[in-house]
Amino acid sequence: MGKSFKRILLKLSGEGLLGDQAFGIDEKVLDTVAESIKSVYNKNTEICVVIGGGNFYRGVNNKNTAISRSVADQAGMLATVLNAIFLKSILNSKGVDAEILSGLAVPQVAESYSYRALQNLLQKKNVVIFAGGTGNPYFTTDTGATLRALEANCDALFKATQVDGVYDSDPKKNPDAKHFSTISYNDVIEKELRVMDLTAISMAKDNNLPIVVFKQTDKKSLSNALEGKGKFTIIKWGNMTDFNQIKADTSARMEKTLDTLKNDFGGLRAGRAHASLLDNIMVEAYGSLSPISQVGTISVPDARTLSVSVWDRGLAKSVEKALRESDLGLNPVSDGQLIRIPIPPLSEERRKELVKIAGKYAEQNKVAIRNIRRDALDEVKKLKKDNLISEDDEKRYSNEIQKLTDDATKKIDDLLDQKEKDILQV
Repeated sequence: MGKSFKRILLKLSGEGLLGDQAFGIDEKVLDTVAESIKSVYNKNTEICVVIGGGNFYRGVNNKNTAISRSVADQAGMLATVLNAIFLKSILNSKGVDAEILSGLAVPQVAESYSYRALQNLLQKKNVVIFAGGTGNPYFTTDTGATLRALEANCDALFKATQVDGVYDSDPKKNPDAKHFSTISYNDVIEKELRVMDLTAISMAKDNNLPIVVFKQTDKKSLSNALEGKGKFTIIKWGNMTDFNQIKADTSARMEKTLDTLKNDFGGLRAGRAHASLLDNIMVEAYGSLSPISQVGTISVPDARTLSVSVWDRGLAKSVEKALRESDLGLNPVSDGQLIRIPIPPLSEERRKELVKIAGKYAEQNKVAIRNIRRDALDEVKKLKKDNLISEDDEKRYSNEIQKLTDDATKKIDDLLDQKEKDILQV
């Protein structure tokens, strides 16, 4: 597969637990699934799991007009809790530390989902089983899985299915169906391949979350897919047969990088208090880095002072440390959960320091632009390797990508020049 994933989310279908049964859970299938998770867990890959409930009930299949969609979806979410209970139990019996976080409140059997609870479990290296969907109707298990994968900061979403990847048509009905080893989010959407619902695919695309679709057959299926063995499909950005799409996506990613730089520059407001000054400061919280705005309330009591009211008193020292070690020259003063931050005046020395910081931000974003160029050129090379374009096309497309890169780099230089003037102006 060419990439090592530190943390993944495994999406299991409830129907996959049926085996040869018409209803419920086949114990042999459940044991196979548990062994496949244990195999990955023992190799120090962190794993989260979302499991459907179709082996008991699927709310979306409700045909009874007397039962509303909301009620049917709640029943479907409860079905996922049933599967999660069984999966947790068998994993625990095999020596795997696993816990359930439920989107529905069922305190007798599972802890309710919260971001804080999730971070605590991840810090302990537990297998985290998400149940109860998002706790809201009208959201599919696929969408819930994508959401939880992003919240858990997973490197990829692995979807276990009954077929070995994504095809251009149903391989069970069409023996000539074409298998994709890789395919773009856009192609999945445009071709209406329905491997996951549109909301889930769009969310993964917007957040650049790779999706690996593989067939769950035995206890080695997941580990094989992780190691790039066997037959599977990777859904990700790129690998598009249309250069116009490659160019459009490249342009969009470069514009996003420029927006990031503008945001970085917006935070360089030393001499006058502004909440955005702290936008780029990350705090060590519950085993991972979080923006300071996610651990406390930022306020501006006066023109020369910022304050952070930390929600969890235990994080106050981490917040103070992050502020002190930032590039902004801040000297925070802590009073328990309230941290006051005097904003230093713009002395000549401070202005020169801010110019250096601005230059550092600009260089970081130039590196990001070059990385985007590299990704795009790799996609163009693949088009040529697959004989989808000629050598002349490859050269022309590469030149167009370079022009986008040059334009973005010039915009960064212009933004830096203007920011330096603003900082040095007395």
